[in-house]
Amino acid sequence: MKATLKGHKAIIEKFKIQVGNSDVSISGKVSDLPAIIHHTDIPVQTDLKITSKFLDIEELTKTSDEVKGIDEQIENLSLGLKFLSSAKAMTESPNLPIGEFFIENLYAKLKHYPHTLHDFHADVFIKDENFKVVDFTGLIDKSDFHFSGQLENYDLWLDDKMNGDTKIDFDLTSKLLQFDNLFTYGGERFVPEDYRHEEVKNLKLHGSASLHFNHGLKSTDLELIQLEGNLKVHPLHFEKFSGRIHCQDDQLSVKKLKGTLGKSNFLADIEYFLGEGKGKKENFIYLSSARLDFDEIMKFQLPPSPKELDVKVNHDAVFSIYDFDFPDLHLKLDIAHLNYHHHLLDHFKSDIQVARNHTIHFNTFSFDAAGGHFDVKGYLSGSDKKHIYFKPDIRVKNVDLDKFMVKFENFGQDYLVSENLHGKFTGHITGKVHLHADLVPKLDDSELSIEMLVLNGRLENYAPIVALGEYFQDKNVNKVLFDTLSNTLTVKKSVLNIPKMTINSSLGFMEIRGTQHLENEMKMDYVIGVPWKMIGKVGGQKLFGKRKKEAEENEDEIQYRTKNAKFVYVKITGDIENYKIGLGKREK
Repeated sequence: MKATLKGHKAIIEKFKIQVGNSDVSISGKVSDLPAIIHHTDIPVQTDLKITSKFLDIEELTKTSDEVKGIDEQIENLSLGLKFLSSAKAMTESPNLPIGEFFIENLYAKLKHYPHTLHDFHADVFIKDENFKVVDFTGLIDKSDFHFSGQLENYDLWLDDKMNGDTKIDFDLTSKLLQFDNLFTYGGERFVPEDYRHEEVKNLKLHGSASLHFNHGLKSTDLELIQLEGNLKVHPLHFEKFSGRIHCQDDQLSVKKLKGTLGKSNFLADIEYFLGEGKGKKENFIYLSSARLDFDEIMKFQLPPSPKELDVKVNHDAVFSIYDFDFPDLHLKLDIAHLNYHHHLLDHFKSDIQVARNHTIHFNTFSFDAAGGHFDVKGYLSGSDKKHIYFKPDIRVKNVDLDKFMVKFENFGQDYLVSENLHGKFTGHITGKVHLHADLVPKLDDSELSIEMLVLNGRLENYAPIVALGEYFQDKNVNKVLFDTLSNTLTVKKSVLNIPKMTINSSLGFMEIRGTQHLENEMKMDYVIGVPWKMIGKVGGQKLFGKRKKEAEENEDEIQYRTKNAKFVYVKITGDIENYKIGLGKREK
């Protein structure tokens, strides 16, 4: 140590200390050393320059073999400190030293927080009970911040009993915040994967917090007054955020939390118990929104289909409902316009109850989409990992099948239906659908009943009809129009069963019945009845091995639907690529 005294001024030219692996060097000056010695009220200014090549925080904070220190290390620390106070205020204050304090040009590198802290500056006023940060600015790598705030009744934090109330008011602004710079510690990233490389520009945050102590922290109230800024990776502007948060005895309560994010807005109320077991109140989330664009918020892009990638999906090896714990939770949503994975849903309402044993009850799940309305009820059971299933009760009204696609398993891949059947669909779907762990249905182990009515529709490239193309004369079998299609279909073990149904179509009056496998080679077994007059001469020869006129005279081979209309029944068996056509019989 080397210091000199010039009048009342003390100059510290060099002060070095080594504690274990840690080193500290201090230089500076004190404007009036005698004033400090005599504890006077004379203002004193102290300027210090502190540097350190290495600080082992764990070693310095370890108090015993049983109590571990803070696991952190600091390299190349440098900063300037300035104190404007009096000796009496600094040494005789019952709490923190009273006065104005400055931090200048702080620079440091931390081991577990792999970023460089630099250009830190702070201006702090400390009084008997209040603590005010006039200005606190700095950079973490390329991220900058500007913080100001006030802490009232900080003195109770220094009391062993900790009784009373304290309030914090804060403002934070930033021109640029890079999440990679801020939310990584000890090799862990504390933000969702989609937002790990996000950047926020022109951030503004204002709020306040009230803390109630009763022999320790009893409750916390946080009021969010302003939050706005611009995201880069997810190119969104967010603004008008506000709300109140209360936490007491592990019970989290959020009231009127609202905001605007891009095209989306929301208003939420939340009750959630953060402790073990059940809380005194039901876990509850209520969310309402005039518009919620999930795809914009998450920057969603449709992934390539497995068919395009030429890979087979193992549905039990990707996302799984067992990747995370289910809470006991009551969820209510009321969203006027929802965009989710390119599905546009209007008047979306849901009332869902989730249980810890991986079950979900859909009390209400309704929305408008594809020109019609969906009303879904049922429950999903995942309590048995080997038997995950969904028991649906789905009512659909006036849905345009051209606008609606459903995902299911086919050839071990994901397949979109509604490629053959078009029109306005109304129906009632019930049954039991077994699911993979990623919630994709297993059709080979499911049962469904589908009461259906399709109006003003068409069948396009429907294999059983297309297969008869050469038997019809001057008819377009690739596009068959119809006015009404009504039936109750069943699906069991990947087999679609179609009871006899009659169709008034552009091919004429038809009857269709049969079965269709929904996996592997898509095997089919259909019987189609068509008016005899629709069969051409070539078709008649192929079916009966004779000219059409001769075939008409053979009544054993021709089925009559009515006394006045002759029908021929054609049987189609095989798959889409390889099939056989022969005479069938009318269903008795």
